[in-house]
Amino acid sequence: MANSDFEQEYLSSNHPLKTTIQGVDMQASDWVEQAAAQTQATCGDNYVQLDRGILTADQLTNLLNSLPGKLTFVDSNNQFLYYNNSPENKKNQKLAVQVGDSIENTHPQQISSYVKQVMHALKTGQSDLVKIPLPTNNQERYVVYFYKAVHDQAGNYAGVNEWSVDIMPLINWYLQQTGQKLVPSNSAPAAPKPDMDALTGASQSAAKSQTIDPDDLPDSITGASTHLDK
Repeated sequence: MANSDFEQEYLSSNHPLKTTIQGVDMQASDWVEQAAAQTQATCGDNYVQLDRGILTADQLTNLLNSLPGKLTFVDSNNQFLYYNNSPENKKNQKLAVQVGDSIENTHPQQISSYVKQVMHALKTGQSDLVKIPLPTNNQERYVVYFYKAVHDQAGNYAGVNEWSVDIMPLINWYLQQTGQKLVPSNSAPAAPKPDMDALTGASQSAAKSQTIDPDDLPDSITGASTHLDK
């Protein structure tokens, strides 16, 4: 790589935040339950005040679980804190016990360099959104993983919001509504292969939204992505 600044990124969660829950083993399989008990976290019918709304904890849970796809959150200390319990995620027992872990422990070591590149790009503002399509996509299913930088109200980097969605149903709906069809083109020039250098600063003209060639990535990026459907 022309720019190796990303190598300085840490994937462990060794820099506690003011929101980091202390005294609970991050790798505990029941981290959520232990952390909730220690913080006396609200639940059930108790209300949570959001910036533009008030919901009970159950309403908020139901809302997030109803989203069409997988949603996860990793904080700025690279601790995997949340995933929505959508129908897809309910099938994934390994994902359930990984909540609380640092992302260093939730993906294979051999892809740590790729993880660092994406995290560095989002943290430094070189890219605001990274899109990674699954290499197993086909004409019936086209799943894309999105990695979005999260910022607090003061504009400070606060972590990564990751979600995945199969966009093919939406594409098919659009085609039905407009009467159009997808037609392969043999004459169009091949699109240039996306380069990871665009995420590491080597390409200063890189767009804020960057698509990564999935063939460049042996696996996905954050902890919740280590269990992609193959």
